[in-house]
Amino acid sequence: MTVQRLPDWPELLCAAIEERRSIQFQWGPNDCVSCASSIIAKFTCTDIMKAYRGSYSSALGAMRLFKEHGGFLDLVDKTCEEHGVLTIPNGFAGRGDLSAHKLDGRISLAIVSGAGWSWAPCKNGLTILPMETAIKSWRVN
Repeated sequence: MTVQRLPDWPELLCAAIEERRSIQFQWGPNDCVSCASSIIAKFTCTDIMKAYRGSYSSALGAMRLFKEHGGFLDLVDKTCEEHGVLTIPNGFAGRGDLSAHKLDGRISLAIVSGAGWSWAPCKNGLTILPMETAIKSWRVN
């Protein structure tokens, strides 16, 4: 199934970010994968990571899942490609796209907010990351 933004996606994106702004990081329900895919689902009606929801609830469980699929970025690449969310150069990532950043020694998925910034979950809610730290980006159509 190819992901497609809804006509009112900008408002839906803003509402989804606001909704997640103060939700604390938690493996499974609100880690970078579930947070980013939940936000994308709000403005596309497609949960690109649906197949993996509930499959882990700890860092160890997440690492096992990633290892089963060749690594974190391999899992994200495969899942994104299955939904028509294709890799783009970081400099072309725009509002509502997906980006991966190095954060605290790990790779974290984030939603591009535009103007060179991305939102990613952290201990106390969402944090903003500069796109200069992005290591990979994907276009959410």
